[in-house]
Amino acid sequence: MGKWLVIGLLLLSTMGEAMAENHVRIVLDVSGSMRTNDSSRNAILATLLLHDLVSPNTDGGDSFAVLPFNKKWRWEDPGIPPVQSGSSIKATSGKRARFVKSIKALKYNAQCTYFYPGLKKALDELKTEKPSDYANQVIVLVTDGVPSNQCNSSGTHTLQEEKRLIIDELVPRFNKVGIALYVLAFGNKVVGNRIFFDEITKQLAINAPIKIDPDGKGLVSNMRTIFEQAFGFETKKPVTLGSKKPRTLNLNKGMDPYRTAVVAHVPLGHLSNINLKAPPTMKLNAKDPLCARESGGSYCVQWVQSPDKGRYRLSGVFKKSAKGRVTVLRPVELDLRIVPWNPKRKFPSLPAFTIDDRAMATRKFVLGASITTKHGGVAPDVNLEYRYSSLNPEGKIIWRKWRAPPPNRVDRNSAARIYPLPTTFPVNAREKGKTYDSRVEIVIRRGSAELLRRTDSQAHVMQVWPFLSLKPRPNPASTGNPLKANQEGCASFTFSLQSDFPQEKSFPITGDLKIPNNASGLLDKTRFSLDGIDLTTAPQPSDPAAATTESWSKGLDRTLAELAKPHRMCVTLGRPRQGAANKPIMVTTGFTLNQAPYDEYDVVRPLRFKIRMAKIGVRDRYGAMGLVGLLALLSLLLLYYARFRPVMSEDFRYRLWTDSEGSHLPPEANRLPPVSSLRRVLGISYRYDIKSVDGQPVARLRPTRDKQLFVLDMDAGTMIKPMEGNDTLQPKGHSWAIEAGRDYRIDTGERRWIFRTEYAS
Repeated sequence: MGKWLVIGLLLLSTMGEAMAENHVRIVLDVSGSMRTNDSSRNAILATLLLHDLVSPNTDGGDSFAVLPFNKKWRWEDPGIPPVQSGSSIKATSGKRARFVKSIKALKYNAQCTYFYPGLKKALDELKTEKPSDYANQVIVLVTDGVPSNQCNSSGTHTLQEEKRLIIDELVPRFNKVGIALYVLAFGNKVVGNRIFFDEITKQLAINAPIKIDPDGKGLVSNMRTIFEQAFGFETKKPVTLGSKKPRTLNLNKGMDPYRTAVVAHVPLGHLSNINLKAPPTMKLNAKDPLCARESGGSYCVQWVQSPDKGRYRLSGVFKKSAKGRVTVLRPVELDLRIVPWNPKRKFPSLPAFTIDDRAMATRKFVLGASITTKHGGVAPDVNLEYRYSSLNPEGKIIWRKWRAPPPNRVDRNSAARIYPLPTTFPVNAREKGKTYDSRVEIVIRRGSAELLRRTDSQAHVMQVWPFLSLKPRPNPASTGNPLKANQEGCASFTFSLQSDFPQEKSFPITGDLKIPNNASGLLDKTRFSLDGIDLTTAPQPSDPAAATTESWSKGLDRTLAELAKPHRMCVTLGRPRQGAANKPIMVTTGFTLNQAPYDEYDVVRPLRFKIRMAKIGVRDRYGAMGLVGLLALLSLLLLYYARFRPVMSEDFRYRLWTDSEGSHLPPEANRLPPVSSLRRVLGISYRYDIKSVDGQPVARLRPTRDKQLFVLDMDAGTMIKPMEGNDTLQPKGHSWAIEAGRDYRIDTGERRWIFRTEYAS
């Protein structure tokens, strides 16, 4: 068998910072095999450490007892298991020394190893204690291995029968009160027998982790696990404690705990005491350390009440130089706030809400449980359960079963973990049509440790309103025959009403028309009305009549009786520009009852309104667009014709003669030839064709804004040069700028002319 094993079975209940009762039972294996498998007596040391950490206040209602194995157990008939007899070793407030002496005096001399008798008696003792609903009930089994199979050579095989008895008789008792199972195993031989314990623990409602420590060096780490899962503590990772250099510790950590434990453990060494010093100018608010020693090691525990902020210094007092480990235990103190469930992330199966104090009966409502530490820090992973109440026909409160939030739906908001709490409140079975208050109770656990409870007067109160539903019939409503431009079509409908409210109950209701994006052109300038009140536009605040004008967008007060009467939805088409003939268009009018909690639900189902349209003609489709286009074209033409176009003066003349020997200036100047009719009609800039006497085209003359400048458009390769002066003309392409009153030589390469412009006057 291995060295020793601890199995903790516990139920913890605490409220806020109040310290609950602690009822602890340790079933201690003192069989002869322990002399070999636990020669260092780590089982004894673990029992004492658990006692000093629990620090039972028996005067205040706590109890702590150790149940050693009987020395002469025998199990000859499998159907008749042995019974735990003898007195328990009980702890008493103020008498720790006597308790420690009794435990250390125990010898490993029992003949057989059986778990069932001690576990059964521990359960029976806890039952007789009559613990409160919030008490911590802990059962710890300390052993070096699995139960005996053939003890004292009796020939009776009892191992499987004992396992069956534990599973069939004891496990249901654990599960009934929600007790967890913790396994702390020392010794390598336990690993081979682990399946025995696994088959038991997997039957428990709360399956705690199994810890194996082959040599006792993990004593502090394993106690950390027990106190985190069983007593609701958070623990600091162990750090080294030596005999020379003090260790700096932060006991407050900004959490202001009401108490903190400092635990130092030295395996295979003698730690006789610890010396804890408060931060400068502060006073240590603590009793003397509690220490114990066995051959396998030693430990010291010191509880500090309301530790101050700052650095504490811890020194160990050793008989010989040694090293150990030290850790800090603080109770987890949580803060719980009920908030609207409106997460940043989307959870499709959970509708979002903006309120947390009112809900409608029979429809799903989700609350948010926002959990942080007491001072706003990030809370550890926890298990949350909740339930809510309703009224039966006699007016008595009935409760739903405890349930957990949906898995993988936790939202984060800064340091807070927000758990969704889906609820479906039943109607008021006592007074139909009336609201009632439902209490939502919440219990938060970590492992089996209860960290926070909001029940009874601390429960969250929800006001549950009667169920209400309005469904339009028929839905969709239809205009019937296809509609043409500017034609009106209407449809009648009623609301199917489900409610326990009286008919004269009134609600403010708003309507919101939604037109599909693909129908915006088809329903251009279309008007909608419901019961003769415009649905398309809201009255402007600047309108003097706005205050007295009824509007669906602003809201109308209507009784349930009025809503149940027939209603009339109408549409008047504008001039549709597009759309297929007879193809229906579906528009939707959404309604909201503007009173909590009904504005959080789709209490009034949307009305769908089907519009059928006649064939759209060319004139309807393009008429307006064509008219606009024509006007735009005419405007452009008018601007084009009205633009400035330079023209030649009536007295403008030119002379053109050949540049050759014997040529001379023509006696008379020539008038400009007429501009072509096509250019005049099209409004093109005027251009005059200049020809020689024999009719050969020479150039094309164009006027400019400056009456002294003109442009000659020439063929490629033609050069123009003034007859006088040394200036050189620079053409733009094939166009040359010339001045009036000067002579220019035109050279085409084949012929040359002299060209002059002048005014007759």
